[in-house]
Amino acid sequence: MPLVALGLILIDRSLLWWVAGTLPARAMVAYAVTRTVAMPQIADDIGNWAQPLRPVVLTAEGLLIVITLGRHASPRSAVWLTQRLILWAEMCSRPA
Repeated sequence: MPLVALGLILIDRSLLWWVAGTLPARAMVAYAVTRTVAMPQIADDIGNWAQPLRPVVLTAEGLLIVITLGRHASPRSAVWLTQRLILWAEMCSRPA
């Protein structure tokens, strides 16, 4: 993923955006599969949805997917969406 991020910084190509959006989507599907279906050598993870950092990771992956979809809709909408998501993240991170 760091190489994809570097590629997005250096080269703004549609293929890189596609890769950036599909990698977290695949990771989210794999996470759901390993928690619902017995997989070889990791069958003890079934039902283990409460790992402490997983909600943070799922949120970040979901945001990247949303940004990628917005980028494909329109480059302008991706900038607007990214700015709104950053503002939302800042508001959520402030102590109450």
